[in-house]
Amino acid sequence: MYDTIIVGNGIAGMTAAIYAKRANLNFKIVGEDEYSVGQIENAVLVENYPGIKGITGYDLGNSIKEQMEEMGIAAEEKRVVNIAKIENLSSEHFVVKYEDGTEDETTTVVYALGAKHRPLSDICPIREDVLCHYCAICDGALYKDKKVAIIGGGNSAFTEAIYLSNIASNVTIITDRIVADNILQQKVADMDNISIYNGSKLTEITNDENIVIYFDSEGKNQKKRFDGLFSAIGMIPQSQCCPSRVEQTYGGFIIANEMGETNVDGFYAVGDIRHKMLRQAITAAADGANCISAIEEYLRYC
Repeated sequence: MYDTIIVGNGIAGMTAAIYAKRANLNFKIVGEDEYSVGQIENAVLVENYPGIKGITGYDLGNSIKEQMEEMGIAAEEKRVVNIAKIENLSSEHFVVKYEDGTEDETTTVVYALGAKHRPLSDICPIREDVLCHYCAICDGALYKDKKVAIIGGGNSAFTEAIYLSNIASNVTIITDRIVADNILQQKVADMDNISIYNGSKLTEITNDENIVIYFDSEGKNQKKRFDGLFSAIGMIPQSQCCPSRVEQTYGGFIIANEMGETNVDGFYAVGDIRHKMLRQAITAAADGANCISAIEEYLRYC
């Protein structure tokens, strides 16, 4: 019986593992891809992590992973398909089931599966042969001196636009609403080769030799052609494996307090999966640390 199983090996999960090791807990950390460091690996540039002036998301996540591995912790590659709480007179624990048919028993669970990119097909019709990218640092080099579009109005979209502006000849942001931080908006405004269509509703994306985006902006139907397409329209929480009794928002994010505690005793939600105001690398790390402190307390009295 494990003291805890950490499900997810992004920043929140890896931080929880580091703190669990320091607390001498009997634990394991599992992730669908042992080489991944979570969604942070897609971040073009992280400039707001204290003590680090500027770093790619991949390098930040990999640095935490290396620290974890130096402590003798290795993420096990397993896909979780179900987590159930067992309650009877003799025991109260969780059973974690994996896709390969195996399972583990644990007193507590740290759920850190985060969220995945929302597909463009959720907001408008898009032809199947249209290639859509979700990571500028991964795929931006394909569009040197070409015209690209980014769908989205948040920090991710604006950050990726800034990165792509150093590669592509022209970058166009298309969004129904700008919600990016003011500092990023100013940076974009200062770039000569970035344009913005705000208040735009996508109506169709097709592929006719190059990508054609149809949208309505300021009451006018417009059509623009691009060589490449990037999307940053939000995330879908990966809460499908958690116990059915765990309270969630309408959108599927898990409701938990600052210590990661949910309405199900022993089940903790941390990182981007948790319903909260700010989803950043630093808040994910804080969640991972906080939940282990709460678990230590829980194990003393359970």
